Amino acid sequence: MGAIGSKAAQQATGMRYVGLAAALLIALLVIRLVFLAFLSPWMLIEDEAHYWEWSARLDWSYYSKGPVIAYLIAAGTRLFGDTELGVRCMAPVMAAGLGWCVYALGRDVSGSDRVGLLGLIALHLAPIVAMLGVIMTIDGSYLAGWALACWLGWQAIERQRGWAWPALGAAIGLAFLAKYTALVLVPSLMIYIVLRRADRKPWRSAWFWMTPITLAITMLPVVIWNAQHDWVTVRHVLGHAHVGGHAYALRWQPWWFFEYLATQLGAVGITLFPLCIAAIVWAIRPGNAGRRGGGAVYLVCCGAPILALYTIAAVFIEVEGNWPVAAYVTLLPLAAWAVADRIAAGSRRAGRWRFAWHWAVGYGIVGALIGLRPDLVNLPAATLGSVSLDIPYVFPHKRLIGAHELADQANRARETYGGDPFYIVGHYGRASRLAFYSDGHPIVYCSSSRMQGRQAQHDMWPETDLDKPELFSRNAVLIGKPVRNWQREEAFDEIIILDPIEVVRHGQVVIAWQRYVGVGYRGFAQAPRDTF
Repeated sequence: MGAIGSKAAQQATGMRYVGLAAALLIALLVIRLVFLAFLSPWMLIEDEAHYWEWSARLDWSYYSKGPVIAYLIAAGTRLFGDTELGVRCMAPVMAAGLGWCVYALGRDVSGSDRVGLLGLIALHLAPIVAMLGVIMTIDGSYLAGWALACWLGWQAIERQRGWAWPALGAAIGLAFLAKYTALVLVPSLMIYIVLRRADRKPWRSAWFWMTPITLAITMLPVVIWNAQHDWVTVRHVLGHAHVGGHAYALRWQPWWFFEYLATQLGAVGITLFPLCIAAIVWAIRPGNAGRRGGGAVYLVCCGAPILALYTIAAVFIEVEGNWPVAAYVTLLPLAAWAVADRIAAGSRRAGRWRFAWHWAVGYGIVGALIGLRPDLVNLPAATLGSVSLDIPYVFPHKRLIGAHELADQANRARETYGGDPFYIVGHYGRASRLAFYSDGHPIVYCSSSRMQGRQAQHDMWPETDLDKPELFSRNAVLIGKPVRNWQREEAFDEIIILDPIEVVRHGQVVIAWQRYVGVGYRGFAQAPRDTF
């Protein structure tokens, strides 16, 4: 009777934690949707606007990324129209899916519902995760797919559930359709299988060999599209990796690595990021791994390889702060587990672990609030008595503002000059932003690949082809790039320099874009480039 009562108590406790996790995720989902619908002052960033253009032209894949982001935005705009809410409404949904998978993974690998909930909390203490709940970029769906794949990997390898193997391949494939680095999870899982080979031999099961089949099937849209477009995505990815003739211009700077570390501290947490590193040591230290039944080592194997990959890369190339974000899908729950274990064990350093966790909670809450309203941290010019300190405003939200000024001032230039002017913009993201915020969503052309820049999706679409005969002899409003670049291309009979487009906040020019009118379009001399 005592055993039955104990089991019933454990089940009741487990259901309580499940309820808490579900309540937290539902509350976050509702808060984020309400914020986006009624409270958000932010315009789309350039990437969001670019993916919105993709969603209006659904395809098997796209120049730089897979199709998942386009289909998610298409679903959102079907519900709420071509609005900021329509573009972003699926971001909170992806964040909720990510959170639930992280909770389930943490609970299953640790055998503790409490650790699962702490892992979910740790995930949402990272400011970058909070931002992904309201900004519609590829990382939201990518992380949700990655987390699902990690959970399925545990079910397949440790729980020996045959159905989980083909599901694992499909989950990795779905994450791949969002971001190609999802394939890094394949060798990560193989590392864990090799480490556990004395206990688990999954390759003896026919289910195991279905994983690459479902993965390959799920990847087919990208493969088919690239086969039809001369493998342009492969060249783009090689350019990012600085490989061969497709390498992007590499101007190595010694501070890149330190900038990378600073972005990780800011995006994950001043103490939460070091806790992730400390948790890796805690998990692999001799004598600890066996007691935890491999669960902690599994979390390390899923997260550490991609973090190590980008950390090493940061020594040689400039790494964006969000690139290693998938690592934290498992390392943040691992950090929460390590904190709970060290505090419960009453180790002599338990106070340090507790202090670091409390600091992480405070930093995460403040970081999430700043992420929603970064304009609240603007610092005005200050005075000390009668002496002006002349401290300029700090604008941490530049990417979220300026779209209305861009569209309004570009439209004014278009209305001033005859010849039925069309738009040409020197950057793909800015071109998409202009298309979204201009009345009637006009076609906007991107000249990046024609002016010694990178190719973009605009070069793939017939309607945004700069070689269309109906464009010749017309005037164009030109945005971006120095005037000498436009004059060098000799694509117009004349270039008229206009006042720049300026975004002013608190009396300061925060953003400025060059603006011209090109008279008599006669076409660019060169075809689109496929390099950076």
